[in-house]
Amino acid sequence: MKAKYIQKGDAVDYIPNQDMDAGEIVCLGNLIGITRIPIKAGTLGTLTLSGVFDIIKQAGVTFSWRQCLLELFFRICRAYWSCSWPCH
Repeated sequence: MKAKYIQKGDAVDYIPNQDMDAGEIVCLGNLIGITRIPIKAGTLGTLTLSGVFDIIKQAGVTFSWRQCLLELFFRICRAYWSCSWPCH
């Protein structure tokens, strides 16, 4: 297997379909990014892919780190090994 360098991996370009506030969490394919500044719909912005963030839980939302990590693992598994659970 070979890899082709595309760009530094701390941020990627992003054009949203709707206005985005700073701090919004975005799933972009197999990437999870956060907007650092507001981005208007249809305009080029940036998603930050690395760093340390304090995620503010909305009232009434149930959040489980275990569930989050398992979902991330499954996404990576499906994306890179083209398989479903369990991956071998």
